[in-house]
Parts: sequence; C-alpha cells; structure tokens
Amino acid sequence: LRDGRAAEGKGLIYISKLRIARELFAQYEKSIVRWPHIKLHSFVVFDPRVGFQNMMFELDGQLFHDAQFLLYKARQTQGDAATQRELAPTRHRALHTLLRSVVTALFTFIEGYLNGIAFDCFQTHHDDMDLDDHDFLGEWNSAKKQRKFVKFDDKVFKYPRLIAEIKGLPEVDLSGFKPAHRIIQDGKDIRDAITHPSAQYDPDDRTQKKMTLFAGLRLPELEALYADICEYVRLVEIGIGYDPKESVPWLFDEYGFRDAKAETL
Repeated sequence: LRDGRAAEGKGLIYISKLRIARELFAQYEKSIVRWPHIKLHSFVVFDPRVGFQNMMFELDGQLFHDAQFLLYKARQTQGDAATQRELAPTRHRALHTLLRSVVTALFTFIEGYLNGIAFDCFQTHHDDMDLDDHDFLGEWNSAKKQRKFVKFDDKVFKYPRLIAEIKGLPEVDLSGFKPAHRIIQDGKDIRDAITHPSAQYDPDDRTQKKMTLFAGLRLPELEALYADICEYVRLVEIGIGYDPKESVPWLFDEYGFRDAKAETL
C-alpha cells in the first residue's frame, strides 16, 4: 500500500517475486497460476490506479522479445533474397543496422538470462553454499570485499553445472554441447566486433578481423546464432530442474512477429 500510494501518478510499480515470497504472501499461485515456475528475480506489475494486473515483468523474457523483434524486422528488410540480385544501398544499410542490433540484443539476453539463474540460486541457497560458490554466483571477492566479474565463457559452461549441483540434480555437462561452443566462439567474436569495434590490423595474416566481421554480417548466420541460443536455454532449463514450457514460455513464442499486425508495433 505504501509503495502504491508513493507511485500514484508516476506509472506502474514493480514488486519482486523474492520480496513477495519472503515477506508478503505464501500462496501467490492463487493469483498467478504460473507462479511456481516464474524465476525469483521477476517482478509482479501493479498499476496504482487499478491495482493488480495479473502481469509479470521477466527481464530475460523481455530481452528475448527485443531480439526477436529486431530479427523479425531484419527478415522484413532483407525480403526474399532468392529473387534479389542485391539490396539497394539504403536498404542494405538499414539491414546492417538491424543485424548489428540483433547481435547486441541476443548477447544482452543471454547475459541477463545467466545472471538471472545465478541470482535465483544465490538467493535460495545462500546459507548452504561454500564461500567460493557464493562468490562465483554473486560475482564477488569476499577476501577483498569487492566485485569480481565472471568471464562470459565461465557463465555459459559453469553456472548451469554449479546450479544443478547445488540443487542436488544430475550433473549438467555442456562440454560437448556444440551450440554452447558456437555461442562463445563464433557468436562472441561477432559480438565483440560490435561492442568493442576496432580497425586493428594483424600483420601476420594481413586482416582487420573485427572490421571484417562487422562489415560482413549476414542474416542466416544470425538466424543460426538465435537457434543455438534457444537450444542452449532450453537444455539449461531442463538441467537445472525446470520445465521450459512453463519457466521460459517466451522461448517458444514468436510474439506475433510473423503476423502482419506486428507492423503496428
């Protein structure tokens, strides 16, 4: 009530599932049926004017839909490549603007997803974890009392394995999972070329690798990256004890972007 009154006239308010589960209500599934499957870091959305809206804000789901929408627009912009010898210059520039945005959105999503499952495990099992695991999931150095960021590669391979171990589930071994390797290798090379652009020249092979990746983006390779990320998340969800259809339903939802109505978005 206090939060609602304070937000009057300022838009929506968001209360975390963590707070609701720990401090407010024990049986919230009576309000939101999917409640047991929703991640702990998600928010319940309230409108101070009308109250409960039966809506959730799921960070990873929102970021995933961002990537989906940009990918949809890239498909539209490219059109039917089989019937086009080449794109007009203006359309080509628009397509590459979208392709770069797709890469950024996909990696923003996967980072948000991994940080989210780490947060949930950290909060749920905080008192039972070894200090090293505590620091790894919390990106913290207890000895120095300061942040210690975890490399993206370690999050991709080690977060799911550790979370499953802490939850007492069978081992999640992604060492032979090809989509994960493609994400951290080819995918991350493209992401780094966009996030940290550089014209650096390699005198040994006479290339400007980042510039070449930046300029040479193609829709099919980003479609493949999108598919790899979807498959990775689906497998991880199963490995850490969830039913993906319930815990990450947006992974299977095109969000209407194949519908002509998406033009109005």
